[in-house]
Amino acid sequence: MNDLSEFHALADVVNPDVFGPLAAFKRDVARPIEAGAVRGASREKRLAATEAKDALRARAAAFYLRRTAADVSRASLPPKTVHVVCCRLRAGQAAAYAAAAAADVDALAKIQRLRALATRGADGDRAASGKLDVAFALLAHLRARPAKERAVLVSTSTVTLDACARECESRGWPAARLDGSTPAGERQGLVNAFNRPRSDAFVFLLSTRAGGCGLNLVGASRLLLLDPDWNPAADEQAMARVWRDGQTRPVHVYRLLGAGTVDEKIFMRQLGKHDVNDGVV
Repeated sequence: MNDLSEFHALADVVNPDVFGPLAAFKRDVARPIEAGAVRGASREKRLAATEAKDALRARAAAFYLRRTAADVSRASLPPKTVHVVCCRLRAGQAAAYAAAAAADVDALAKIQRLRALATRGADGDRAASGKLDVAFALLAHLRARPAKERAVLVSTSTVTLDACARECESRGWPAARLDGSTPAGERQGLVNAFNRPRSDAFVFLLSTRAGGCGLNLVGASRLLLLDPDWNPAADEQAMARVWRDGQTRPVHVYRLLGAGTVDEKIFMRQLGKHDVNDGVV
C-alpha cells in the first residue's frame, strides 16, 4: 500500500464502514500517523501516532491477516542480514550527476538519467562508478575466500547488467545471466545449473523483475542489489531469491545506494510504504 487511504478503501470493500467516512479516518488516524513519522516530530506527535497505530491495528485485527515468507520460513531457514551501503560517487560521476540534476529537462527523463548515473557512472563503464567499485571489491573478497560462496547481482537495468558481465569476463569469473530477453524455456535450466553444488558459475546476473515468484537461487548466499526500485515489493522479491527453502548458509544482502543521490530518495520512499503496512499489522 502506498498510503493509509488505500487501506481504508480496501477495508471498506470487505468490511463496509468499519473505519467510518474517509474524511474522519484521515483526520483521526492517517494524519496523526504521518505526522509522527516525520523526522524531528515532537514527542507529542510521536505519542499521538503510536496511539493511532494501536487503535488501527486493534480494529483491523478482526479481519486483516498478513503473513510473509519470513513468517512462514523463519524457523527452517538460516539467518539473513540486510546491509544498507551508501557508496560515494567517483569524481567524474559526481560532476555528471550534478550537471544532470541542474538540467532543464522533463522530470521523468531527469529521474531516469539520475538513476543511471548513480549506479554506473557517466559513460556506462563500471570503472567510473563508485557503487560498482564497492560491488566488485566485495565480490573479489568473496572470490578469494576458501568458503567458496557465490553471489547474485541484481539490477533494474540491463545496461548495468551488461557492464557487470563485461567486468566479470575481464576478471575471469564465470557468470550466468537471466533477464527479460532470456527465453522462458531456458530460465529454469539456468537456475538449476547455478544451484548445483559443483556449479562453475561464481556470479548470477539477474534483472530485478525477471523470473516471477518461483525463481530460487539458493546456490548463492550473497546478493547485491545494485539499484532500488520504486516498488518495494519488487526489491523484496529480488532479495528473497537466495533466502528460500534449500538454503544452508547464512545469507547476506547488500543494498547499494549512491550517497546523496536519488537512490536515497527512492529508498526512503520504500521505507515510508513499509511504515504504512507496519501501521496496520
